[in-house]
Amino acid sequence: MRRLAAIAAERGQTLSQLDTAWTLRGPLVTSTMVGVSNKEQSAENLRASRT
Repeated sequence: MRRLAAIAAERGQTLSQLDTAWTLRGPLVTSTMVGVSNKEQSAENLRASRT
């Protein structure tokens, strides 16, 4: 987790943004489901989909 957090920080992302972006770029992935508890998490997920 520390290594992934460092990679996310280098990219200017949160760890969850890195995870979502990685998932969306999989060649066999057609969609991904994410859950949110508040509007900030929703905005974070939206930013991840644009990276």
